[in-house]
Amino acid sequence: MDRKISVIQYFRVRNIYLVGFMGAGKSSVGAALAARRGHRFIDLDERLRERFEASILEIFAVHGEGVFRAAETDELAHCADEQGVVVATGGGTFCIGANREIICGSKGVSERARSAIGGRQQRAAEVRQRRTGAQAV
Repeated sequence: MDRKISVIQYFRVRNIYLVGFMGAGKSSVGAALAARRGHRFIDLDERLRERFEASILEIFAVHGEGVFRAAETDELAHCADEQGVVVATGGGTFCIGANREIICGSKGVSERARSAIGGRQQRAAEVRQRRTGAQAV
């Protein structure tokens, strides 16, 4: 992580967007990176949970994916208006062309969070447990 932080600091970017699969560690890495840089950290999924006052799964179930993705794009655009933030995006955020355009247009840099398969599966189970209250398997 130290090498990546120093490389990112070399570039004078406005924002850093972490992208990757659910459970890849975007929120954990994002919080650490923001603290290290002295910037504010934004968890896009957390913003959506606050906006809808519901879990991500509940948002999908009640409102559908279209409403969720539109709100996600709207929240991402608000993030892009800010300067010096580290944003952990949702697992599907970067799959949407409009979201990629927002990230690129904001003079931000995206970094893909990667993890070993076993670690990713464990973190995904932990995330599911936090979001739904279900037991991790």
